Amino acid sequence: MNDLFKWLFILGSSWLYVCNLVHSYDDFYFTQHPRFPENVVEGQRLVVNCQVDDATSIVYHWQQNGRNIDNTLRRCQNGSSLVFEIVHRQRDVGEYQCTAFNTSSGHSVSSFTAQLSVGWIGQDAKVAVVSPKNVKEIHEGNSLTLNCIIEGSKYHVTWYKNSVRVSLDERIQVDTVQQTLNIKALSVSDDGVYSCEVALLANDKASTAAAATATVVSTKNFALIIARANTPTIRIVPQDIIVNRGAPAQLDCAYDGAVRVEWFNQEDSPMRNSSGKNQNHVLFPNGTLYFRSVGANRDAGLYRCVPLVEEGTEGREATSGGYIAYVKVAVKPEVDSSSIIPQPTKDDKYVVRAGSALEVYCRPKNHETVNPPPIVTWLNSHKEKISDSPFLFIGQMQTNQAGQYSCRVENGFGNPEHAINVVVTVMPVISQEPSDVRVEEGKTFRMSCGFKGSAGSLTNITWQRVTTSINGHFQRIATSSRIQISNQDASMSYLQVLRAQADDDNGVYRCQVTTLGFDPVFSENATVFIRERLKFTTKPINQHFELNSKAKIHCRAHASEDVTIQWACENGTRLPSHVRWNKNGTLVFDTVKKTDEGWYNCTASTTKEKPISVSIKVDVGVSPKFTVRPKNHTAIIGEMVVLDCQAVGDPMPALHWDKDGKDNITELGRWKMMGNGSLVLENAKPGDRGRYGCIAGNKGGFAREEIELDVQEMPSSVTQTLTLTISCAAGYILFVVVLIVYCKRSRSKKREPESSAMTAVSTSQVTLQPNAYAYSTPESQSLLPKILSHPPSLIYSPRTAHSSHLYEKNPSGSDPASSAYSSAANSCTISRRNLVNPRKLGKGWFGEVCLADTADAVFSVVLVKVLESRDEEVYKAFKTEFSMFQKLDHENVIRSIGLCPPSSMNKDLWAVYEHSRAGDLKYFVQSNAKLITKEHLINFAHQIATGMEYLSRHRYTHRDLATRNCIVDLPDGLNPIVKVGNLSVTSQGLNDEDYFLYRNRRIPLRWMPGEAVSEDEYSVKSDVWSFGVSLFELLTYCQVQPYEGFADTEVFRLLTDEEPLPALVNRDFAHLEKALIVECTQINAKDRPTFSEILSRWNLS
Repeated sequence: MNDLFKWLFILGSSWLYVCNLVHSYDDFYFTQHPRFPENVVEGQRLVVNCQVDDATSIVYHWQQNGRNIDNTLRRCQNGSSLVFEIVHRQRDVGEYQCTAFNTSSGHSVSSFTAQLSVGWIGQDAKVAVVSPKNVKEIHEGNSLTLNCIIEGSKYHVTWYKNSVRVSLDERIQVDTVQQTLNIKALSVSDDGVYSCEVALLANDKASTAAAATATVVSTKNFALIIARANTPTIRIVPQDIIVNRGAPAQLDCAYDGAVRVEWFNQEDSPMRNSSGKNQNHVLFPNGTLYFRSVGANRDAGLYRCVPLVEEGTEGREATSGGYIAYVKVAVKPEVDSSSIIPQPTKDDKYVVRAGSALEVYCRPKNHETVNPPPIVTWLNSHKEKISDSPFLFIGQMQTNQAGQYSCRVENGFGNPEHAINVVVTVMPVISQEPSDVRVEEGKTFRMSCGFKGSAGSLTNITWQRVTTSINGHFQRIATSSRIQISNQDASMSYLQVLRAQADDDNGVYRCQVTTLGFDPVFSENATVFIRERLKFTTKPINQHFELNSKAKIHCRAHASEDVTIQWACENGTRLPSHVRWNKNGTLVFDTVKKTDEGWYNCTASTTKEKPISVSIKVDVGVSPKFTVRPKNHTAIIGEMVVLDCQAVGDPMPALHWDKDGKDNITELGRWKMMGNGSLVLENAKPGDRGRYGCIAGNKGGFAREEIELDVQEMPSSVTQTLTLTISCAAGYILFVVVLIVYCKRSRSKKREPESSAMTAVSTSQVTLQPNAYAYSTPESQSLLPKILSHPPSLIYSPRTAHSSHLYEKNPSGSDPASSAYSSAANSCTISRRNLVNPRKLGKGWFGEVCLADTADAVFSVVLVKVLESRDEEVYKAFKTEFSMFQKLDHENVIRSIGLCPPSSMNKDLWAVYEHSRAGDLKYFVQSNAKLITKEHLINFAHQIATGMEYLSRHRYTHRDLATRNCIVDLPDGLNPIVKVGNLSVTSQGLNDEDYFLYRNRRIPLRWMPGEAVSEDEYSVKSDVWSFGVSLFELLTYCQVQPYEGFADTEVFRLLTDEEPLPALVNRDFAHLEKALIVECTQINAKDRPTFSEILSRWNLS
């Protein structure tokens, strides 16, 4: 018994394991089952949808009555939806089911079934007598049953007597099932013409308007005549007539037992013969009403024939008695390309693949007004009728059935035709495969590919290539000045590559032949091998190193064979013991010494090629350090102001002053800078108030200090001491002059000969670390103001460790628009009074975006986003963004500081974010392009990727990653830190051209992948695409717009059509960065790397 329980336990556990395994792989289900509207009518357009909860790796299939549906021009599958361009009552009725298939696991799930029935009506209706069977038995007091006869289904019938809707009561009733009219106890008052109107049951007016035939009025009606003694009895019943405009017409009517016949139209009084110029109708004694020329507005309409019993009783029967007839003006049918559904191409062409069906529908262009209703047929090129209905259906088209087909529409007053051209294509077959190629770098190679099939414009040949840097996926090859593609005789294509490059042209090639109506056909793969010549991939450049630091110089080369890298001193001496190079070719200085200055040579060699070498110069110095730091100063209006600033370094740093991060104030004329770096103003004015920065820079880097200058009015108590103050100031100036002379003499004695004058060297390369490197200075003192158009911000300390006067308790009386505000920001409320000197940057997603200054030591400059909308959904998005940056804690991601709640003076909610005086990354790179090296740019990109990797690990999606949305912080004046932010100034700002108006909102089109533009689908992989574009920005020093030369509309079309865009690379890019940009901007999101994979590509050791 124990063994039995043991085996049952094992069996149950195994079963649970298998169930859990299957559940883990195939846990998806339908969230939307197919469902048809209740009343679908023939001729309308219809879309039915199905959807599963997780569409990853899901492919959908549709079945009708248990058989898979083949796509045709009329009915096809679009994603998970089934689209009927026009509904057919015979081919589309039945049971439909949607199946979702998981291509990864092989599991499939089917939806509930949905039944489609189609309503339709014929073009002709008539009224017939059901009972009594013999019309002669219709007498007063008997019963009468009339039936409205028409072909169709799902319609409604309305009955009329003399064009007036029949009023129902106990005596007169309608059978809605049999569509009959039942009249009991007939009387003379029932005399008249009975007609019926048939209308389709539709879901809406749009469906009714699109229906093949929406409403039909009976053309053969029943005239009820009850004979009674001493009562006129109609002998000739008037009949409806349809004539051309301007043609003559007549209505006949005669009664037995009447003095004469009178005719009424819309007037209450009987008609009389017209006279004069308006004489158009004539009343004959026999009761005939004759029209000389029928006009649409004048004569068309309803006419009533009434017997006159005796003279003097005119009009007594006009409103209820008599019999009616219509005079209608014919409307000729019209037909053109808009009459054909689905719509053909501009040249009225349909392309159908061999073996598939042709389904086309035709209806008059004026189908709602044409009169009488027309008959639609189809003719072949020999003018033979091949279809008696508006639908043309030919199953399994063959090439011999291609040609011209015409839709003919006729109603007795016109029979226009419109022809379409049907082209039948066949599946292409590759007739000539491309061959392998081996060629020397710099040479030209050529490949060819041929096919058999439908030539001409019906077939397109393209070339594709896959390299090791694109994850093994083929990419379409675009033509350029170096790559030429020619299709000479429509069935052959030639690819010619000039000046072959190993980095760009090595790989596997194939041609793709695409014929309309068929899936693409691919040739066999052909390998192109380009023997790479020896060349430097990372070429060393002149360097400036900090004394006693650890430094590296990268030197890398590549060739088809193994490459050996060697370093040596150019003067022939051996490298010192603390200098070595590793296997990657990197020259490492364990501790930089003054004796390391000089020239170094890097040599690359292989066993088959001549060595190549490059020489670089290494300078050793000390970056600037302040010996006298400027201090905050308060001055009285009119007095002299002296701001001291001194720094040392090797070489001796140059000093530069600015005000509020903008002006070179020594160029304004009022300020003078002394030789020792002090700034002197002889006559202080209120406009001199502000924040002043002293920058010390040399080729080893730069340092910055900021102070506040306040200029106040002179108090009355100071008047008595004015003389003493002036005397002290004069003494101080004399002391400064003496000090300057002394310092100059001391410096000239100590300065080495080569540094006797302030000189500049080439921009230095730095050791690349993820977040730190030495920043270069300009080549001359005159360029120092460009190093930072916006001065660096102060050190950013964690919010939890900072107690700032910026914060205040949340006010108790908040605006109702911010009812949820207190829960989000109770501990980080900021007083508006602490934000001064606002500068508008532009408009963002939520409202205005501004910069503001504060008196705080930590947050000297902040970014303010204003919420102008009162919409609850917009407020939630605003709060979500603020909360996201509030929760994050990473040195490469900005953080939110606090909220300014609405007040009685300002109803808008403000969100305050960390910012920097150095500004955004785009502006920083553009302003300092002469100082920044390629290594700096790669380091900036590495920091962005580090910040984005942090955001992706915390499941945040950025949606607008670009250099304009990153800021640069300079906490120590040496090592710029790039932080991912979200300024998102979409309009009225400096970056207006970066945004494109789409669906009433501005989007960063050139930074977005196709799925984000067309489907609003954002993810980490869409951020990766944006990072690839941002890397392109950096490598071009933010001077070139992505996809430059392409209009926004063309970029939009390529993205939404998922067509290849031109690669964001050029020959100046290194191989690694070039490959990385290509990988990040793959059309398929699954082919893009993650941020972790991006970081692993860079070897910054």
